[in-house]
Amino acid sequence: MYTAGHLPPWSIVISEYQVYGYGRHGKEWISDLGGVWATLKAPLEERVAQYLPIALPVLLCEFFREKFEVNAMIKWPNDIVVNGKKLAGTIIEGEYFGNKLHIYVGVGINMNNEPKLERAISLKNITGKLTPRNRVIAYLSGLMGRIEKYLEDYSKLQAMYLKLLETLGRKVTVVSLSRGVIVGRASGVTVTGDIIIDTGSEKMRLSSTEIFELKYVE
Repeated sequence: MYTAGHLPPWSIVISEYQVYGYGRHGKEWISDLGGVWATLKAPLEERVAQYLPIALPVLLCEFFREKFEVNAMIKWPNDIVVNGKKLAGTIIEGEYFGNKLHIYVGVGINMNNEPKLERAISLKNITGKLTPRNRVIAYLSGLMGRIEKYLEDYSKLQAMYLKLLETLGRKVTVVSLSRGVIVGRASGVTVTGDIIIDTGSEKMRLSSTEIFELKYVE
């Protein structure tokens, strides 16, 4: 994200590997050779940028399904998983330059690498062959160029997100930074990506910035 901050809008930064890669809440992201580690910078209006957390996982899932026939699903909020193992993830940050919002979209995809964590999987592991990374990078570049168009129909995006969300309906334990440990069932997601947890006594709306960790109970 730091490197992209010095570049003009509509820039894309590609890394061979990352020493200080990170995910939500600064969690370590292991970014070794063979993966796609990209940061894309785009100016967006705030009214549409708020829907990015839902749009990006949906679009990545659709890409893997259509181009590679991979049964990609979403683990809330933005992990792309196959058979419960993480294939890709996104992180979104932003800053204002004057009155213009610049969005930084970090995308990490396990492509041709061998993930070191048991809970992760690569496209090579799934398909049994190597895939040119330029194919995915070209898709990401084109996606950001059309992102505002995708974000216009946020109701459709929300419906697609819920359809692909493997977390929906499952019993989960979440660690909230402000409310401690919460156990309940994931009953829904808002248009901006907040998850609804039904504890049995109340329905709690929690954002990804508030939840440090989410685990399945069943």
